[in-house]
Amino acid sequence: LKRKASQRSLDQNAWAWGVAYPVLAEALGYDKHEHEDLHYALVAKCFGEHFDKRIGAMLPNKRSSKLTTKEFSEYMDWLVRFAATELGGILVPLPGETEAA
Repeated sequence: LKRKASQRSLDQNAWAWGVAYPVLAEALGYDKHEHEDLHYALVAKCFGEHFDKRIGAMLPNKRSSKLTTKEFSEYMDWLVRFAATELGGILVPLPGETEAA
């Protein structure tokens, strides 16, 4: 028997769109209407991308909607590390974390 992996949770998705992407968008200069573009760019940066000959464009190797809760948790950790290391120490709090006073 194989245990079915569960798809990303609603809480994970809410954190990405409600916490991580707004912080990263501000740091990278994306406007609110560009958050979806940022999302696809970050998923591609994290998981790699490939060229789709049918539409003539680069696409992410994975879709966030198809990630398991474990994979999405790893993506969340990656977003936090990316912000801290690649964006000059930008803090993206994970769920349950609060900024120190």
